[in-house]
Amino acid sequence: GTASVTVSIINEAAPTTPFQYSPATVSLIQGVDAVIPRPTITGANITYTSTTLPNGLFIISSTGEIRGTPTTTQGPTSVTVTATNNGGFITTSLTIEVKPPLPTITYAPTTSQSL
Repeated sequence: GTASVTVSIINEAAPTTPFQYSPATVSLIQGVDAVIPRPTITGANITYTSTTLPNGLFIISSTGEIRGTPTTTQGPTSVTVTATNNGGFITTSLTIEVKPPLPTITYAPTTSQSL
């Protein structure tokens, strides 16, 4: 008998620098929807993953955009993001801080009485 084999050669360049988020340090507010825009990078067919993000945030694997609503406060924390394709991978980091919500100020006018 005969057998046939199909070989696919993928010649894809690894993601390259600059690979960065701008700004590289982000302050978010607990309970407020947030979007950290996609990073600057060169390459094709890239998938993004990250180390643990603050509670309520997630990374979009196809764009590297980080979004969500932070649910707890957190001091400045370094997050490593990895960009991967068939040619290899590259990493970058950004710092994310989640601050408590701003105080709410309410004003309740009192009624005045005339004598």
